Amino acid sequence: MLTSMIIFIESSISLMSAGTVSRDLADHYRVSREKMAYVIQSSCVATCSSVMINGWGAAMMAIIGVQISRGYLEGEPFSILLASMPYNLMAWLSLLGVLFYIFSGVSWGPMAKADKRALQGQVLRQGALPIAGNQQVEPVTVNGKASYFIVPLLTIIFMVPLGLWVTGNGNITAGSGSTAVFWAVMAGTFISLVYFVGGRVLSLDAFFRHLLAGYSDMIPLGAIMSLAFLVGDLSADLQTGQYITQLIDGVLPAELSAAFVFLIAAVMSLATGTSWGTFAIMIPIGIQIGVAADLDPHLLIGASISGAIFGDMTSPISDTGIVSSMATGNDHIDHIRTQFPYILVIGLISCVLFAFLGSW
Repeated sequence: MLTSMIIFIESSISLMSAGTVSRDLADHYRVSREKMAYVIQSSCVATCSSVMINGWGAAMMAIIGVQISRGYLEGEPFSILLASMPYNLMAWLSLLGVLFYIFSGVSWGPMAKADKRALQGQVLRQGALPIAGNQQVEPVTVNGKASYFIVPLLTIIFMVPLGLWVTGNGNITAGSGSTAVFWAVMAGTFISLVYFVGGRVLSLDAFFRHLLAGYSDMIPLGAIMSLAFLVGDLSADLQTGQYITQLIDGVLPAELSAAFVFLIAAVMSLATGTSWGTFAIMIPIGIQIGVAADLDPHLLIGASISGAIFGDMTSPISDTGIVSSMATGNDHIDHIRTQFPYILVIGLISCVLFAFLGSW
């Protein structure tokens, strides 16, 4: 949980790092991989959607900025988003939920079956098809050191903001996230090569065998992600979000607007698997509803963000869900199936709270 929260600059790096750290540790202590995938995905998505100095925050501020330019709001995008963050109830409740399950040991629903199976020493259910994480390579026989993990990881972490700064010509928020991540991964790989081979931790042949095993794990991920993005683009082209909002226009009282915006954003993100695409549609709609109904627009922005990350945590075509499954060596459907009831409970509580705040 802490690893996925600390690396908040980019969600994929956060999930991959946390999954890499936790997978073998979870197997050793007989914690189900489904539970670990739930912990790292919920923690990562909740943190990335709340910490504003990353790509998520930049995207949301850009969307808010358009609404300011059109006269719906007054002020600076940063201050408006900052004032909206306390209303990102899905994120805060998700973090509390993760802490509850970690420290209480409570488990229920499909997750309870997975945890019981793990306690019996069975890492995956019989017949499971993990996305990745099962490549067989010659194990490293030297004694492990913390620096073997920390040095490459810190290289990647520090290279991401540097890459954003360079590609944005001195403005991090204007940088290219994909380019920055690519540079960071290449830098981490190069430093690993120098550190492990130069320090005689691995031979040159062993290093590239491990490297190619990691690359081969990414092939199924690439195929699934390509299809997921295809579905998301198709939904955008069909204007699914606009159609949904037209159907419900004027149906509910103003006091329930925040709860309604949350529900629509949740359904939209669940269907499309994209929180960012849902941000782009629902934040402007939420702001405009707030202005028209004389409600606090910060509440509506928070409801939009919360609904968007609900789908990010539950959709089988969500990129964070796919990466979480890959990072922990999970069967992807098992991950979604075990996590869904936990997230659904958090979503229902959030919806009730939004209804209460809208009426208060």
